[in-house]
Amino acid sequence: MFTSSFDPAAEGRGIRARGGGAAAAGSGAGSGGVAFDERSPHMTALKTIVDRLEAVEQRIREAEAERTALMAEAFDLAVCESDRIASTPQGRRAELAHRAVRAELAACLHQSEQVTERQLSHAFTLTRNYRAVFQAYRSGGISRQHTTVIMDAGAIIGSGDAAPDAPEVVARRAGYEEAVLAYALRETPSRLRPIARRLAEQYAQRSLDERHAQAKSRRRVCVVDAEDGMADLYAHLPAVEAYAIHDRLTRIAKQAALGEGPGEATEPRTRDEIRADAFAELLLSASVPSVAGAETETGSEAGVGSHAAAHPVSRIRGQVQVVLAEQHLFEVDRDHRDTPPEDELFALGSPPPMLEGYGPVDTGSARRVAGEATGWELIREDVRSGAILSVDRYRPSERMRRLLGARDRHCRFPGCRVKLSRCDIDHTVDAAKGGRTATDNLAHLCRGHHTLKHHSGWRVEQLPGGVLRWSSPTGRSYADRPERSNRPPSRVCFSPPGVVPAGSPPGVDPAGVRSDADPADAPPGVDPGGSLPPPGAPF
Repeated sequence: MFTSSFDPAAEGRGIRARGGGAAAAGSGAGSGGVAFDERSPHMTALKTIVDRLEAVEQRIREAEAERTALMAEAFDLAVCESDRIASTPQGRRAELAHRAVRAELAACLHQSEQVTERQLSHAFTLTRNYRAVFQAYRSGGISRQHTTVIMDAGAIIGSGDAAPDAPEVVARRAGYEEAVLAYALRETPSRLRPIARRLAEQYAQRSLDERHAQAKSRRRVCVVDAEDGMADLYAHLPAVEAYAIHDRLTRIAKQAALGEGPGEATEPRTRDEIRADAFAELLLSASVPSVAGAETETGSEAGVGSHAAAHPVSRIRGQVQVVLAEQHLFEVDRDHRDTPPEDELFALGSPPPMLEGYGPVDTGSARRVAGEATGWELIREDVRSGAILSVDRYRPSERMRRLLGARDRHCRFPGCRVKLSRCDIDHTVDAAKGGRTATDNLAHLCRGHHTLKHHSGWRVEQLPGGVLRWSSPTGRSYADRPERSNRPPSRVCFSPPGVVPAGSPPGVDPAGVRSDADPADAPPGVDPGGSLPPPGAPF
């Protein structure tokens, strides 16, 4: 039920087509259709290439870090020269030294002054404010993309009225740097981005709620002309609404691509095309039947009425998922920041609500999703390790699936962030080989990495705590760990929005967040009032 079946013959055809020749087909036949297993004659060559690439990447990172250090020296030199020639640190005369250095470097490097300015700014901020990150960059432990992600997320620290070098700002930034660097050393830049944003929110002086209230006043819609009779329509919206709109358009596109019957012709449009058509149709005529193939003219009222309401596409709703701590849900008027200890400069803020696929969002938006949710889950974590202990729901069902979703959050191949809705739940040890259908033998994999696991030399082992240890065809080992954090021991996860009364969801006691759902809905052998079976227990 939880695993997807694959057609080895079909997969083999796909691999040979991409290989584009008899050699690819021959090697597949010689090794039983498994790419780069231990019998592949190309394994030694692949391992040599990977070793050389790793060495080249190390040298590139070291050289880039040296370039960054030189840029920072040039910036400091411009400041010293500015102090020499100008009586005040402001004004046009003070800028001359910086402009002269910028022009000199741009001419030397054969690039624009705008690019050089960005490089100077990056070098100055990195070497001045994030010295531990720079040292990790210099030693090759992280890439330039990692440093950019860390600095971009950390820009909100010190963005208030305090001076950038004020003791409190320095202490906050140092705490953020220490926390985020532990993740940067093992995560890809794309995976690091939401983690860095979440951590930065905890060290920021101004809360996300306060900043969101100001940012929301800048929402807008604009048109940008393009070529060939086309134009781009941009909407600057709160993230929850934007993601819900995109999700609904995607669901409409999937429904339209399915057609209305087995004999219907294959939909010729791509999913992007259908999404764009649905977007225009919904705004211009407030109906959706023409998107799915009905005869409705854009901009007319032909699709509005009983047919539109009856069409299955018209019942599709956008879905989003937010994760937040209990205090965000029930303590409405509290600024979620503790009183700082006597020997500390500041108090660490509580983790912000997180919109899956995006990152931190304001408490008001997260609470609104909660108030309109048809179901919600209480996820308990171990305070020290962050491991998922249990998942309780207003209507108990598919408990193990929910626990896996709360643990994994995305595809569990190293560096992959494909969201859960596009992943399969895979048996780490195949069921056909005796693998149990249990939480310590299941993990989410996107279709591409699911295929890679079954039809190439990649192997995976699941360790305690949900850690997946992947072994590449060349013998390298990569550990993928469930996202751990310094979140409080409990957080609440809300499923797709529906219609429920305002306030706390029915059946939930805000003081204890327990469920009084019908015991008959509970799976056999599960106490509806208790927690999940221990990890490893079969479904």
